[in-house]
Amino acid sequence: MKKDTIQYLDKNIAGFVVSAAIAIVSNTLLVWAKETSPALSAWMKALTSHHWISHGLFVVIVFFLLGLILSKSNLKLKTNTLTLIILLSSFSSAIGIVVWFILY
Repeated sequence: MKKDTIQYLDKNIAGFVVSAAIAIVSNTLLVWAKETSPALSAWMKALTSHHWISHGLFVVIVFFLLGLILSKSNLKLKTNTLTLIILLSSFSSAIGIVVWFILY
């Protein structure tokens, strides 16, 4: 019987997966911040004519900048670990936004 080998993703893929998880969570945090701070929402609206455009740009910039930085590091994570990271960040962020709008 052949033993399973531990699979690691390429450092570029690992860097961008971790970056995606951070961008997902930062998206949720930004939603919460905009909802509690009319000044932040107004500033973001003034930046690009609509606060959701600024919001999207911020999340995309976070994703690409962190992805580039993390892909240059020696990030070595197992495939299963990266899958868990992205699933947990997505699930917790979705629950965070849903609960926020139910309670707020």
